[in-house]
Amino acid sequence: MTSPGSPTSDFKPLPGEWTRWCIKCNGYKPERTHHCRQCKKCVLKMDHHCPWTYNCVGHANMPHFVRFLAWVLISASYAFYHVWARGFFLYSKRHLPLSTYDVTKTEIAFTIVLIPVVSFVLFSVGLLSIRVAWNMVEGQTQIETWEVERIETLVRRKLVQNVEFPYDLDPWTNVANAMGGNNPLAWMWPFGGPVGDGMHFEKNEAADDGSVWPPDHRDQGPPRSGSAGASSSPSGDIGIRTAAPRGHYPRTLGYMRHRGNGEYAEDDGDDGYDSDSEDEEVERLPEENDFYKRDQWMNFEGESIADFGVDVDTES
Repeated sequence: MTSPGSPTSDFKPLPGEWTRWCIKCNGYKPERTHHCRQCKKCVLKMDHHCPWTYNCVGHANMPHFVRFLAWVLISASYAFYHVWARGFFLYSKRHLPLSTYDVTKTEIAFTIVLIPVVSFVLFSVGLLSIRVAWNMVEGQTQIETWEVERIETLVRRKLVQNVEFPYDLDPWTNVANAMGGNNPLAWMWPFGGPVGDGMHFEKNEAADDGSVWPPDHRDQGPPRSGSAGASSSPSGDIGIRTAAPRGHYPRTLGYMRHRGNGEYAEDDGDDGYDSDSEDEEVERLPEENDFYKRDQWMNFEGESIADFGVDVDTES
């Protein structure tokens, strides 16, 4: 029932921060924020949309989600022990008639059903808990872990330059910020919350040189109706992007500049929208590189960014 947190209506990026715009909330998105297609709102530091709780997991309720996983593991482990112990007892008495010991057919049936059910819950939630814990140690959300894998693939293909993930401080600080402070005893306090407002985050030295995350990101501003830069594309690529410092942005994948007469020149990626003339338009060409764009790429497990609940129409 706890909200994962959403940006304030008057949020605007600070000078020098990376600019993102949500075309559905009609407002700026803070860093690490994504628009959830199920919740139909922007979620601060969105981790994923959880179908079990029918709620997003984000900045404000991540400690609650971790406690939820912890108690599921504790209760499932307790049930696992007792159900299997009962199962072994019943199996050891399988040659005896039911009348010789106090066991009913209903108990036998439920034991047979519950053994695989409890085992599956413990196994699946255990894997999820390990994944969440590892991500917290590295200072990443599940969406950002997916993004890191995508960028590593792009770096191996030499399509973008390598940029270190900027939110990884150190393992202890990463976990403490997500769980609400440096006191581990307080992490299991039912009402404990995270550190910070979820709209601004401390960064490591990787962000000091002006590098952005992800490295193929381009700044986005609000669309201006009828302007040369406004996009009519239904995909959510609104086309207005603020200028970026030279050298900070590598080549953006899948974009070429149309110079007329059927000629195209590669977009050098030096700025957000720096055309040579007002008549010049940006046209998206079908390329093999498009496979690596955020709305199309899938990781080794076959997960796309939409599988985490992200509305891809709002992603740049």
